[in-house]
Amino acid sequence: MKKLKKADDDDLRLLKAARLVRHKKQGKQGFYALSADHVRCVLVDMLHHVNET
Repeated sequence: MKKLKKADDDDLRLLKAARLVRHKKQGKQGFYALSADHVRCVLVDMLHHVNET
């Protein structure tokens, strides 16, 4: 499994604080997941828009 860089960890912490992702810890490992399906839809729409330009 890929170890996160400090900047990645900081970004995930901000997303967690905004309640866009949730964090689950199993032993020493932490896992992040999108908090809701509508968050995934917004991200997918955003990526499609970025790829169009």
